[in-house]
Amino acid sequence: TENLYQVFYPMKMYPYYNDNKLVIEGPMKKFIGEMLVQEKKSSQITIFYEIKAGRFMIKSLDFKYNE
Repeated sequence: TENLYQVFYPMKMYPYYNDNKLVIEGPMKKFIGEMLVQEKKSSQITIFYEIKAGRFMIKSLDFKYNE
C-alpha cells in the first residue's frame, strides 16, 4: 500500500495585522508514493492568530484550493 502525501510550497505571504491573519499563497501538490497525482497551481492558506502575553497563538487555519 502506498502513502498519500500533500505538499504546500509557500510563495507569497500577505499579512493583515488589523484582522490578525496571514494569507499564504503557493502551489499544492499531491503524491501517492513518489508519483504526482494532482497539482493545484494557486492554493491559499489563511492563518488566524492572536498574540497573548507576547506569544503567537494560532486560532484557526483555512485552506482554499484553486485551479
